[in-house]
Amino acid sequence: MVANLFDRLLLAASFAHVLLTLGLLIRLGFLRVAAVRTRQVSIRDVALSSDGYPEHALKVGKSFSNQFEIPMLFYFGVAVLLIFGNVTLWHVVLAWAFVALRYLHAGIHITTNNVNQRFAVYLVGVIVLTGLMLSIYLPILFGLGG
Repeated sequence: MVANLFDRLLLAASFAHVLLTLGLLIRLGFLRVAAVRTRQVSIRDVALSSDGYPEHALKVGKSFSNQFEIPMLFYFGVAVLLIFGNVTLWHVVLAWAFVALRYLHAGIHITTNNVNQRFAVYLVGVIVLTGLMLSIYLPILFGLGG
């Protein structure tokens, strides 16, 4: 059971990412239904591929799909931390930074889709996630402090 403050804050960060993912899914649903209702696309055109949807729906769809890529490492790390029960303030800070960067990445993706900005945010997120993963696994594997 999640017992202490750091455990709860870590779990809250993962839940914040779940909310981002669900928000994108709901937005995507509205956009796709609207595209079919307004006849911007026919169901037959998108039965096998979503590529026929209007650009904004495509951006939201790609952003939604992105939430099942690199964030899976984040969720696995959170699970390992909660199982081993050694969550520190550093883990919490890195987890929240990663989630904030995922929100920023998604925001760029579904609005301007500026690839340079999006990649920069993605890269910083990967660096933060790498720091989080190292701070999780090194102490467990090598008995280091933490």
